[in-house]
Amino acid sequence: MNKKITSILLAVMCMFSALHIAVADTTPKVILNDREIFFADQKPVILEKEGRTMVPARGVFEAMGAKVDWDQEKRLVTINNKNGTVRILITIDNPTMVVYTFKDIMSAPEKSEITLDAIPQIMNDRTMIPLRAISESLNADVYWNVDTYTVSIYTEDKKPSGTSGGTSSTEPTQTQAPASDAINLSISASKTAVEAGETFDIIVNVSNLPAYDENSGIAGVSTGIIYDPSKFEYVEESSKYNVGDAAVLKAENSLFKGDCLKVAAVWQDEKACIRKDGELVRFSFKSLTGEGGTFQLSNRYTDRGYDVGLTVRNGDKLMSIDDDLNLDTTPVKVD
Repeated sequence: MNKKITSILLAVMCMFSALHIAVADTTPKVILNDREIFFADQKPVILEKEGRTMVPARGVFEAMGAKVDWDQEKRLVTINNKNGTVRILITIDNPTMVVYTFKDIMSAPEKSEITLDAIPQIMNDRTMIPLRAISESLNADVYWNVDTYTVSIYTEDKKPSGTSGGTSSTEPTQTQAPASDAINLSISASKTAVEAGETFDIIVNVSNLPAYDENSGIAGVSTGIIYDPSKFEYVEESSKYNVGDAAVLKAENSLFKGDCLKVAAVWQDEKACIRKDGELVRFSFKSLTGEGGTFQLSNRYTDRGYDVGLTVRNGDKLMSIDDDLNLDTTPVKVD
């Protein structure tokens, strides 16, 4: 009898131990303006003692358009926002974050010191900071969903309507509506059902293009498509861009992050810009097993930038558009 009770107790202890490990190993997901940030090495972590979520400073701030510099000798991280109006100083093992706000180029900046709720620290050669540092330094809204372990960050210009700002444990009741003047990107499939060995196309479509003149238009595209490489194989050199006979300069990786096709391309003919809504590019895939699967336009930001973006020509100037696109990430199913 005693042996039986002991066995039961050991089994229960093992269950609790396994549960503890599962919770401790759960990695938070970070979403910025409805686009997921993909961290290649050091992931966000939850400090068990403090109960605070720590995120890599460089990955998050650079995704927000800021410039991040590291001083090894001083163990100091300097962040300048994309508008040049805010400079942030974070020192490793120091709970005080210093923020300088510049109103104009003629006036001295306003200085504020903020005591963080967790101390910045180094993990795997990455500077980790608490979420509060993001909201209090750049006036962003930060939300934490404990059920899905998801951090949602909205920058000042893209805050959900009806929110008051700061850090919250409650998701916003209404997220940021897509900008009505933003360019839309979506994907579709040339076939809805395929047999093993059969090829088909995944098509990237563009809509809501502005009224470009003869010297302007889309001059390139960076495409990220998430799929299951165990079911589908990308057919190399299969991308077909809707630019007629214009030469296309491109670089591609069929397994960019393990599950994502990543292709970047620009057309070399300045007059070959795309100016009308419709098909942008096709990518050929082959079914390996005949099983069904899905394809999805990637909304991720990685150490190489956004998976999806456009290069737009305006006369003799080229500009990139990435975080201001409306992406339809609805999965497209191929049976």
